[in-house]
Amino acid sequence: NILADSKADIICLQEVTEDFLNLLLKASEKHPNLKEYYYSKTEMYWYDTLILSRFPCRFYKKVFGSTSMGRCLLTAVLEFAVGTKEKFVIGINCVHL
Repeated sequence: NILADSKADIICLQEVTEDFLNLLLKASEKHPNLKEYYYSKTEMYWYDTLILSRFPCRFYKKVFGSTSMGRCLLTAVLEFAVGTKEKFVIGINCVHL
């Protein structure tokens, strides 16, 4: 319910398991506002990071090669147009160390 009641535009989570992700997707049937989020649909390790965004974005995952635990940096890249000439690019990162 905490995520469903949130008015956050961006939510970054750590220690996410595949079971938690499945529960989150199932909860979106009961809480329609959860369907408003784009989420990083990447292959999950036994636990991972997850970014939820109310804005369309591109997700990138950088796995750290120096760990046997699947540690990674997850990035969401959002592009916003202001007027007709300017475009802003914002990167949001979520990391589990």
